[in-house]
Amino acid sequence: MVYIGFVHHWAPIIFGILSYCSNSIFVYIVMKKTRSSFGAYKYMLMSFGIFDIAYSTVDMVVAMGSHIHFIYRYIALCKPRWISIFNETKWIIALISGVIGQGFLWFCSVYFCMWSDDEMRSYLAVPFRRDYNADVYKIPLLGSTYWGASFKLILRTSAAIVIITIISCFTISFCIWTGYTIFKTLNTVEMSKNTKRMHRNLLGALAIQTFIPFAISYLPCVVAWSVPIIHVDTKSLNNFTAIIAVAAFPFIDPLAIMMLVPDYRNAFFRIFIPCLYNPTRTYPESTVGESSGRA
Repeated sequence: MVYIGFVHHWAPIIFGILSYCSNSIFVYIVMKKTRSSFGAYKYMLMSFGIFDIAYSTVDMVVAMGSHIHFIYRYIALCKPRWISIFNETKWIIALISGVIGQGFLWFCSVYFCMWSDDEMRSYLAVPFRRDYNADVYKIPLLGSTYWGASFKLILRTSAAIVIITIISCFTISFCIWTGYTIFKTLNTVEMSKNTKRMHRNLLGALAIQTFIPFAISYLPCVVAWSVPIIHVDTKSLNNFTAIIAVAAFPFIDPLAIMMLVPDYRNAFFRIFIPCLYNPTRTYPESTVGESSGRA
């Protein structure tokens, strides 16, 4: 592993530990404090907490230099006749396969198109020795070359950049579209105030969970691999800003739901900050059956 600096080395470890704490608390609160009206949705929330923990583990080990629950809310509100698919094995497998397939496409694009040959390494030998005191021929390396190389190398590596950029843009665009559709539906659908409030709180949490990876994960990475096209040096962005952003994402992610959903927020304050605990109930028990039936 190349030692780039204090921030690059320690940021993934520090934020990884914070992620373990925040996501463990989140999973516990979801498991113990979720009302029956949430139904199986709580298990989906828990799965994202577990994913963030795994994400942090990989980030700490590798020192790298979410949108299924949007689908659930969209179907629950806009296409309620399809809600049964979340109880059918074939559709669960299809949804999981879609996510895995997207990840597999990303992996193949990077692995088969961005591998470093002698030509790429020859360009990086001097700056790596100068800036990091590292032999570029002795470290694993993936990259993209836009200028001053053979047409074959530029075409191969640029193809990977195009593919992963499309995947990133599709993911964010899909979340924005489903979120906007859910918002419009909430303004027109007939349901009680308490049920509608619950959906709005969850939509707000999902919106924040979309903005977080966009602002501190997708955007820095897209900028880092795109601006070299116009001959801008992104060494500082790659090694510090992007590293901090990517490492912080799984720590910040569960905080959105814990702070925006009243049940979880009250549970968090009651357990960890009793002086700020607000015991006011947000959803009366009489709405539980109604909420369960609609969502």
